[in-house]
Amino acid sequence: EKKDSLAELDFLIEEKSEIIPIEVKSEPSTKLKSLIYFMHLHKHKRAVRISLDKYDKEKNFSTKIFDGHQHAQVKFELINIPLYLAKYISYLLLK
Repeated sequence: EKKDSLAELDFLIEEKSEIIPIEVKSEPSTKLKSLIYFMHLHKHKRAVRISLDKYDKEKNFSTKIFDGHQHAQVKFELINIPLYLAKYISYLLLK
């Protein structure tokens, strides 16, 4: 992303009345700038990254962000779903 670009997410889904943001990455272990910024603004409990990485559920994902005014700690559950399992996202969110 360009330094002055707006952050954007790929998808938002609703699962059992919970809004879950989704970021899709075509390479393993890439940055999640847009997703982290969204989580900072909206304080959702969980987020999903769909990528080439293996399935993983990081219950206490934590990172720092500078939102242009101050530094803040952002914490949430990050679920990584491999691309080949994306069609099972609803099932995997229930695990």
